[in-house]
Amino acid sequence: RNCEFPIPTTATFEFLNVITLATGADDFTIENCKYRGGATSATNHFLYAGTGINSNLKVVNSDIQGLFAIAGIWSNKVDTLGLIANNTILNSVTGQHCIEFTTTATGMIVNNRLYGDTYAATLDPGSMFCLGNLASAAIDLDGVPIPTLPAIGTVTAGSADDILKKLYYTADGTGNYPATVAQESALSYIMSKSASAAATSYNNTTDSLEAIRDVIDTNDTANQIDIDAILADTITISGGTLPVSPTSGSLATFVSGGGTALGTPLATSKSLVDAIGTNGTTVADTATGIAGMIGVDDADNVMATSSVASNRDGSVFERLEHIAKYLETGTPGALVAPANTFTILDILGTDGSTTTGAVAGSILGAIGTNEAAAATAFTSSAVEAEANGSVLERLEALQVSAGPSYIHPKYLAVATGTFDTTGVWSTVASHEIATVTGMVKVTIIPECVTSVSSVSDTGTIQLGDETVTSSVIAASTLGAGAMAAGELWVDATLTRTILTQTQVNAITFVVAAGKDIGYEVATNALSAGSMIFHIWWTPLDATGAVAAGAGGTL
Repeated sequence: RNCEFPIPTTATFEFLNVITLATGADDFTIENCKYRGGATSATNHFLYAGTGINSNLKVVNSDIQGLFAIAGIWSNKVDTLGLIANNTILNSVTGQHCIEFTTTATGMIVNNRLYGDTYAATLDPGSMFCLGNLASAAIDLDGVPIPTLPAIGTVTAGSADDILKKLYYTADGTGNYPATVAQESALSYIMSKSASAAATSYNNTTDSLEAIRDVIDTNDTANQIDIDAILADTITISGGTLPVSPTSGSLATFVSGGGTALGTPLATSKSLVDAIGTNGTTVADTATGIAGMIGVDDADNVMATSSVASNRDGSVFERLEHIAKYLETGTPGALVAPANTFTILDILGTDGSTTTGAVAGSILGAIGTNEAAAATAFTSSAVEAEANGSVLERLEALQVSAGPSYIHPKYLAVATGTFDTTGVWSTVASHEIATVTGMVKVTIIPECVTSVSSVSDTGTIQLGDETVTSSVIAASTLGAGAMAAGELWVDATLTRTILTQTQVNAITFVVAAGKDIGYEVATNALSAGSMIFHIWWTPLDATGAVAAGAGGTL
């Protein structure tokens, strides 16, 4: 009793079995004890009772936590009259038991709190009675009964104890309700509105769902409620006197006015069909209906528009009048104010038989015709490249995006200014040329603007990203006259004025994860000259973007 087994100071001190019972160790008791196992090595058992049969074994009110390779409490013998009660047992070994009696031991396992990572492998009671035990299989889950709760008896279908009988068997009372439904039961509350919720107040002829449906479906003339009249046209309103104005807050108020105040009512004896001009089958040619204003299929529409003024920014009729006058005369109400009279053929660029690109403002002139370039008057030299612009702007974007060019939509020119050993672009350090977001494909061509030199002709320069500053161009020594004006830097040669496709490929690369791009000066600072970095980039993901750097440290 009242023993404590602390955590061993060294894993090699861990018990193989903390307590081992000899055969016939009857009336053995473990009470109010505490055990803590090591964090890395597992003992086999806290209590090993597998040597022989024991009687009246008691393990009560103890706190047992550790790594047990087999079980915290274990026996493979037919022990008798055992009591395992009010213990807290934790086994941190995957799939192993807290309590395990592998044969037909007898006794009681009561009110224990068990934890193991596999619920089904937490408790094996043998043939012992179990009561009030809880088990948890995760650190954030409360305990649940173990073994699982048994079914609550067997009830003969249709007997007085069968709860389902109240739902699917014939009513057993003489009234319009099942007499055996208990007062204030769940069924009584569903069936009855009485304070004591007794089913005796239920009458299926008036209270059933079918009866309620029939009441809703029938015209309730006393309360002036007619669902059919509201939802369909099977019932018509006849007889009686309609109110002069709808009751405030009623459906009619909102339908007619769109709010609590009434809107403009329909004209006397007119319906929405009259206003629209069609009932869904027949179209009415009237001067006041919408269909009549638009036009119907008859010889002469009633609607007249002789007084409509020409207005290019006016109503539909005014805009049509504007177009009609233009087509008739070429100048009154014209779409534009041309110096000469144009016809619709001039605008389209075709009469349906012959096409011409001679008119610069014609549609076909803009699209293109089967003529020599000199015969086509339309020019697009001022069109800008825009991926989300007009057809011409999109074509321009495709054209200039085919390869690096000065008018490429994703072109940057980053100039260093004159190197002077101490300036932001000159010092022995890394210098940011471009800031990158997301993933992009980049081509960089460094150009020497004025001859570059370094202190003592021993400075080096290399090009790359913020992780490896030589990932694009390895270190190149800037000796006397090594990089002259007009030369391109793509490798340590430093004297190139012509780049092959292979050399361009070497300075074309993909950057991911937003790695910024720049060069690093080593050994000695740059002392004279200047450079410009030509950058072309293409986004390869939703956030891909490149912006000019300012020469700061990568």
